[in-house]
Amino acid sequence: MPFAAETLERYATGPNAAKGIHTAIAGVAWERALAEQINHLSQTHQQIRCVAERWCPTGKGMDLDLIIQDTQKGVVWIIDAKNARESDKQLFDMNRQIRLLRAKPDLMGRCPTIIGLIVHRKDQLRGAIQPTEYPGILRCTPHGLHQLLQARALPGTGREPGTQPKTA
Repeated sequence: MPFAAETLERYATGPNAAKGIHTAIAGVAWERALAEQINHLSQTHQQIRCVAERWCPTGKGMDLDLIIQDTQKGVVWIIDAKNARESDKQLFDMNRQIRLLRAKPDLMGRCPTIIGLIVHRKDQLRGAIQPTEYPGILRCTPHGLHQLLQARALPGTGREPGTQPKTA
């Protein structure tokens, strides 16, 4: 996995190199565990498909961990594995990731909605699914990720997939 070697190289410098390497290894392992969870779900649910893993748009200095199409809900999920507690920077980065993906419609397929999921370890988050102050970005645990991907309706809307929101 070239990305793992690149990640380790970034963290393996300076006086705290050992701590940096430990953090990087834990992050790579966390990301791989979530990728395996998505792989399992896509094998058991035909509406869920991983369209990209570790997608790095040229010259943007950022990668999107996992991009998942959910054809039942008409949603593309950007899954960002975070082996860290909540921070505002994570929300800023996810907003950037959403903008990058909107500019790449071939990765979205026929799914008009993008939802960002920042996935934390269970001990780093209060509850399995947590909204953020940004519409379209949620925080969750692996259990919450499983719930969201298997849900029949979009989170927070209560509407069934394939239906349009009610207008006033």
